[in-house]
Amino acid sequence: MISLLVIFIFSFFTAYLFFPQLIKFLNSKKLIDKPDKRKIHNRPKPSMGGVLFLPVALVGLLFFYNGGDLLAKDFYLIFSCFLVLCLGFLDDVMNLRARHKLLFFFPAIMIAIFGAGIKLTSFHGLFWIGDISHFSGVILTVFTIVSITNAYNLIDGIDGLAACIGIIACSILGILLYFQGFHLHAMLLWGIAGATLAFLFFNWAPSKIFMGDTGSLLLGFLITVSLIRFIENNHASSAQFLVFKNPISFAISLIVLPFFDTIRVFTIRILNGRSPFDPDKNHMHHLLLKLGFDHALTRTILVCSTLCFMSLAVAFSNWSDNSYFYWMFLMGGCASIYLHYLSHSYSYSKKRQLVQLRKQDKQVSEERVYSELNTEKVVAP
Repeated sequence: MISLLVIFIFSFFTAYLFFPQLIKFLNSKKLIDKPDKRKIHNRPKPSMGGVLFLPVALVGLLFFYNGGDLLAKDFYLIFSCFLVLCLGFLDDVMNLRARHKLLFFFPAIMIAIFGAGIKLTSFHGLFWIGDISHFSGVILTVFTIVSITNAYNLIDGIDGLAACIGIIACSILGILLYFQGFHLHAMLLWGIAGATLAFLFFNWAPSKIFMGDTGSLLLGFLITVSLIRFIENNHASSAQFLVFKNPISFAISLIVLPFFDTIRVFTIRILNGRSPFDPDKNHMHHLLLKLGFDHALTRTILVCSTLCFMSLAVAFSNWSDNSYFYWMFLMGGCASIYLHYLSHSYSYSKKRQLVQLRKQDKQVSEERVYSELNTEKVVAP
């Protein structure tokens, strides 16, 4: 366990020293994220802050990993993460289309499955389903990695949110995997958590840099494969108190925000006759901002929600997945629907106020009215 803390501290201070230089470099090369209609920030800022996450963690492993020879599975895990980092870099520079990203993403997934041995083999009783065939496991694993990685990428919309969720997930999964015997994997998670914490100092509002797809894709991918490895090796933990009867539910609780946010957003887009991959400003952080919360409070609410769901999963760890999962899904679904209704009702009431004000004084400019309402321009639900 000491090795986890050591690599965390090393990665934090190393990344903290390099981020100012990275910000200067990205600004000088004009590698910046420009504002547009679906983004919240209104000034160009350097992106690709996540480019430091993996290299810093690997240097830490080089110095502090003393768990013996590097196993082939460990090498394949690191190599798959490197491919995802390269994909994120290309996406930040070239703004790849979804199908092109998936094309580049597929080799990393295959290496993780067949090289690192990270594959779902059972539903562990969820939906009354036990073990599944090898082929079904591969298909389910591919779907899981693609879905959750994409979902994590979508929450990177306000300062500090994706980084906070990433630090929590990586730290907890690192502890769980350490006691399951995956020491290098655990150190990699804590190394990246340390680098992400350093990044947070520069991504806190007012932010100086964004993690970009370089960081969000890497974090999403690493968290997902770590969740799968945890689920599959849950009963192999040397610490009995870290063995869960609801491993799938606990795993989902760690990424509950991107999980339910993506389900809600995709469902709304499909019901409106749009592609589920069409970008918009309808994610949970957008809804909270529409309600008048600032970035800091929005981030706090969403991070605390994640911690609450995680705590509930721990409290009910004696329940099986086939019992607790449905309660968790019901709670998360109801909370998502209520937030959606509340936000759009608030926006509609503001629109009515706007109409009344402009009827009373047609000389009042639209910008002045929005300013007096103390809200941003709202779009019809």
